[in-house]
Amino acid sequence: MVLRSCQVATIAPGLVGSGSVRFRLKAAFRAPSTSLEDLLFPYRYKVSLRFRHPSADLSHFTNLIGIEPGRQWTSGELRSSPRGTSLDGVRSDSYWCASIEVGESDFETSLLAVLIHLEQFRDAIELNSVTGGCAELFIGFFLEAFNGGFSLKPELLEKCASLHLSLDFDIYGQEDDPRSLP
Repeated sequence: MVLRSCQVATIAPGLVGSGSVRFRLKAAFRAPSTSLEDLLFPYRYKVSLRFRHPSADLSHFTNLIGIEPGRQWTSGELRSSPRGTSLDGVRSDSYWCASIEVGESDFETSLLAVLIHLEQFRDAIELNSVTGGCAELFIGFFLEAFNGGFSLKPELLEKCASLHLSLDFDIYGQEDDPRSLP
C-alpha cells in the first residue's frame, strides 16, 4: 500500500488542554531506534483526519481546523491522481484529508489529545454527519516487532462517538511489504 502524502500537523502536548494548537510540517515516520520508548511501544502509527460528504464542499475545514489538507476534492469535480494526472470521470463525493502527527506518546494518549483538540469543532463535525457525511480518524498502525497491540478505553470511544468520529485502522505487520506480494 502506498501512503498518500498529506501535510502533517503536530499537536503540542502542553497546549492541548488550553485549546491552543501549534501546527508545523514534520516527517511522518521516526527513524528506527533501540531507545527505551521503542521497546515500550513496539509500533509506530500515522493519524489522518478525514471528512467525506456526498455533495457538500468541505474546504471550510481547512480554515476551521487550521491545516491544509494533503488531498481534497468536491463532488462533481473532474478526477485526477494524487500527482495531478487527469483521470476519466468526475468525483462522486467530496473528500478532505490532513495527516496529524501527535508526537511520540503512547497510542491511546495521542488519540485522546487529538480528540480533545477536535472538541472545539464539534458543531461543524456534527453538521457534516447529520447532512449525510462522515468523519474519521484514519490510523495506519505499523508493528515494529512480531506482535503488538493497544487498548481503547471506554472514555476514548465515548469521545469519538460524541464527536461523530469513526476510527478506521489499517494494521501492518513487521513483514508487510507491498513489493513482496504476488
